[in-house]
Amino acid sequence: MLIGDIITSNAQCYPEKVGFIDANGRYTWDETNSRVNRLSHALLSLGLTKGDRVAILCENRHEFGEFMFATAKTGLIGVGINYRLVPDQMARQINDCQPRALIVQKDFALKVNAALHEIEGVGVLIGIDEGHGYPYDYESLLAESPTSEPRVELTEDDIHMICYTSGTTGWVKGAIRTHKNRMAVIPQDWLVCRCYPTDILLNPGPVFAAGGQYRFFTTCFAGSTHIFQTWQSAEQWAHIIEKEKVTVATMVPVRYAMIREYLTTVSHKPDLSSLRLVGTVVHFTAEQIIEMPSVFGNPDLLISKGYSGTELGMPAGILPEEVAAMLRPGASEKQKERLSAMGKAILCRIRVVNEEGKDVAPGEVGELLLKGDNLAKGYWQRPELDAEVFKEGWYHTRDLVTRDEEDYLYFVGRKDLMIKTGGFNVFPEEVESVISRHPSVAEVAVFGVEDDKWQLVVTAAVSLKTGHSVTEDEIKEYCRQYLSGFQVPKKVYFLEKLPATETQIKVARMELRRMFGKSKD
Repeated sequence: MLIGDIITSNAQCYPEKVGFIDANGRYTWDETNSRVNRLSHALLSLGLTKGDRVAILCENRHEFGEFMFATAKTGLIGVGINYRLVPDQMARQINDCQPRALIVQKDFALKVNAALHEIEGVGVLIGIDEGHGYPYDYESLLAESPTSEPRVELTEDDIHMICYTSGTTGWVKGAIRTHKNRMAVIPQDWLVCRCYPTDILLNPGPVFAAGGQYRFFTTCFAGSTHIFQTWQSAEQWAHIIEKEKVTVATMVPVRYAMIREYLTTVSHKPDLSSLRLVGTVVHFTAEQIIEMPSVFGNPDLLISKGYSGTELGMPAGILPEEVAAMLRPGASEKQKERLSAMGKAILCRIRVVNEEGKDVAPGEVGELLLKGDNLAKGYWQRPELDAEVFKEGWYHTRDLVTRDEEDYLYFVGRKDLMIKTGGFNVFPEEVESVISRHPSVAEVAVFGVEDDKWQLVVTAAVSLKTGHSVTEDEIKEYCRQYLSGFQVPKKVYFLEKLPATETQIKVARMELRRMFGKSKD
C-alpha cells in the first residue's frame, strides 16, 4: 500500500464523511480525493515529472493536505517550507531541494518575493488565495483539471517528501521520507494516538514539520476527520474543541502551559467534554500528566506519550492503557515515576550504547540508536552525513537516555548542544554568527537555559570590544533583522570575558548554563 492509496480508499469507504476541516470549509473524503486528483493532473500538465521536487509555503490548511496526497499519487517529491523563516533562510532551504515548482499562500508572497532573486531553478509559481500575483492560481488549476486517478508507476521505495530539520551538523538538512517509511510510521503512531473513523482530531503543530505530518497521515489512515489549525491562542484552541466536538488532540508543553493558564483563569469554562484522548510528547512531566484530566474536566481522559523526530517516525511511547494504569489510584510509585519516561520501543529495534558503541547496562546513560523501516532513508544530497548518522543501518539519535529493567526509556539530554525551544530547534552557531557581526561584540556564546514554559530558552552571553557599549534590547533588535523570532535570544548576559574549556579552545557553554541557572522569564 502506498500513501496515495489512503485517500483513494477513504473516498470509497467514507465518501460522504467529512475528512478535512479548516477555516475555509469542510470537505468530504470524496471531495478531497477529487481535489487531490485534480491537483495531481494540474502539476503533471505543467511539465513536472516523477522525481521533480515541488515545495509549498502554506499554513495548516486543506490545501497542504491535498498537496501531500497529490505528490504521493504523482511521484513528485513534496517539500514543506517553514514559512516562519526570514527570506535569506527560506532561500537556502528552497535551494537545497531545488524544486521546479513553488506553491505559495498569499500571506507569504512578500517573503518569497524578497527571496526570489536568490532562489534557483523554480520555473512554476502557483498562488493560493486571491491577489497573490503569481502566474498560476491554485483553484483555477484545479477547476481546469480532471478528477480521474493519475496514472504514474510508483513503488514503496520512491521518495514521497523531504522534511527539513535543523540539527548539529549544519542548518540545512532534509530527511528523505519514502512511501515505505510513511507506511511504517502509521502503525507506530496509531498505537499512541488510537484514532478511529468516528474521531475528530485537532493538531495545531505545523504541517510543514515532520511531527505534524506523522499525525496527519495516521488520522487519514484511520478515516478520522482532521482539523487544520494554525496555532493562535489557547482561547481559539478551546473554541475549536467546543465547536467541532473534537475527540483527540495533541500538544507540546509550551501550548499546554498556555491552555492550562487560560482554562484556570477564564470566567466562562468552555465545554471540552468531547475530548477522549490527548497525545503528549516526551518532555511532558509526570506532574503535568497527572493533573491533565482535572485541567480538561474529564476524569476518564485517556493520555498517551510519544517520542518522535524528523528522521525517526514514532519509535517509542507510552500507550494510552499504560498511562491509565499509571494514573489509577492503586498505581505503584514505580508506575507513577514511569509517567516521566519516553516509553518503550514501538515496532522497531532500539539500542543504548556508550562512546565505544557497546550496549550499556540498565540505569547507565548512553546514546539511543534505532533501526527499522520507520527511519528516514537518509538526508537529501548529504552522503557524508548519511555515513556518519546511519551507521550499519542504525540511526544515531544523539539523544542520551537510560533504560530500566523493563525496557522503559528515560530522556537525559542531548549529546550535542541543539536548543529545543517551544517546539522548534535552534542551532547555536547560526545565532552566534549573527551576533558576532555586531560591531560592538568581541565574543559570543549561545546556549539553552531550562524554562518551565518553553522547555529551553535561547540565551546569549556576550563580551564587548573595549570602549564599546550596547544594550540587551539592541542585541535582540539586531538579531531580528537576520533571524526568525524563535531564534532570537530571550535573554542576553554581558560578561567581561566568556569562560573557556580546560583546553582553552572553546567557550564552556555548560559553565554558562551553570552560571545563569534556570530561566525566570
